[in-house]
Amino acid sequence: MSGGTVIQLPNVIVSKTVTVASAGTPVALGAQKLLSGVTVKAHPGNTSDKIFVGGSGIDNTGYFVSKADGIPVFIEVEELGNIFIDAETDGDQALIVGA
Repeated sequence: MSGGTVIQLPNVIVSKTVTVASAGTPVALGAQKLLSGVTVKAHPGNTSDKIFVGGSGIDNTGYFVSKADGIPVFIEVEELGNIFIDAETDGDQALIVGA
C-alpha cells in the first residue's frame, strides 16, 4: 500500500501494581517504553479513596482516580517514567496496564 499510514502495534503489555511507599512522595509508574499509553486505576483495597496522577511534581491535591467510582484513566504516553502517582495514605496502590 503506497502512501498509507502504517500503524505500529505494541508487542509488549505492561501490567503491574505500583505502591506509594510514603504519601506525599511521587512514584514513577516504571521505565518501560510504550507505543500506546497506560491505564491507571486506584486499587480497590486502598485505605484512602484517591490516587493522584500526573508528572513528577504531582502531590495529593491534583487530578485523581477514585477507588469509590472504580473508573480508570487512560493517558497517552510514550514512557511510563513520565507518569507519577501519589496517595493520601502510605502503602496505597495503583493498578496499571500499558502497551
